[in-house]
Amino acid sequence: MTEPDPRAPADAPPPGEGRVRALPSWARIGSVLVRAGHLIGCAVIVGAHVLGSASRAGAGWWALTAISGVLLIAYEWAGHLDHWRQLSGWATLLKLLLLAIAAAVPAAAVTLLLTAMVVSVLGARLPRGWRHRLLW
Repeated sequence: MTEPDPRAPADAPPPGEGRVRALPSWARIGSVLVRAGHLIGCAVIVGAHVLGSASRAGAGWWALTAISGVLLIAYEWAGHLDHWRQLSGWATLLKLLLLAIAAAVPAAAVTLLLTAMVVSVLGARLPRGWRHRLLW
């Protein structure tokens, strides 16, 4: 493991990790509430697809999931200045690609949606040193 640079500011990220911006506590609470809504929407949509009744996931669930997803990406971008250079940012891009393919190829939607969920969990819950590692 690399020794920290003694000249680095106290709030500098560990070596190899992206820069993080301190956000106010209300923004953190807001992101938790938005994430909860996003997970509920995802659960309904994926569950409907797995059970073979994709049409039962109405427009409201799709809207909740899409709007909350955009808000979560905005939150990550605001808080992690190097988000798109980190493994977690690339996981987000991969998830969006999988969702686009699922929309274009409905026959593969269940597999693609479940894969997107796994990618999302990995991008969000891997150890900090992995998910915030700078890829370039």
